[in-house]
Amino acid sequence: MVSEVQIRQWFRKTQETIEAIPGGKEALGDPRRIWNMDESGFAMDAGTGKVRQVFARKGAKHVHQRCHGTKEQVTVACCASAGGDYMPPLMVFPGKYYTRGLGMEEFSEALYGMTPSGWMTSSTFINWLKSFDAFLKEIKCPRPVILFLDGHASHVTVVAARFARENWIILFLLLQNSTFILQPVDVGIYSQMKLFWKQKV
Repeated sequence: MVSEVQIRQWFRKTQETIEAIPGGKEALGDPRRIWNMDESGFAMDAGTGKVRQVFARKGAKHVHQRCHGTKEQVTVACCASAGGDYMPPLMVFPGKYYTRGLGMEEFSEALYGMTPSGWMTSSTFINWLKSFDAFLKEIKCPRPVILFLDGHASHVTVVAARFARENWIILFLLLQNSTFILQPVDVGIYSQMKLFWKQKV
């Protein structure tokens, strides 16, 4: 479990590190240039919203329930700035080729991707990063920008770091085991989306 001391130390070191980067101090002072991206998986068999009953021994600390064998999911990647700008989400479906008829025809502004598992991969993240760069140009956002991310393996690659550096995107990892507290997209968007998803699917 992360402590308050660790969080305060992370904020201090983050500020010192970013301010040492050319243009970093100006970026920290401009909410439009501070971004957070996070992805979350939405299980295709999340349940119908009905109450599930599980039988267990009284006082048991670990209670297991029987569930479907499928792990099929759709991954949604959201990105927003501290200034209120937000990029169209990326939706990663399981499979090899994207086909129409996935029920998203009315969501034309969204980005779509496919991976065998429906999970984010390093190549999918690079494609998303390129779309993020194009989006920043579209909204005429000054550079550099700061993009806070969790430490998922798909985010931490040489190719991603090189592309970000060439395009004045400062990639900065959030404190490990703290994203449920520190990650705005996780706290402000996904926490509510998950509740509605479980009710509807």
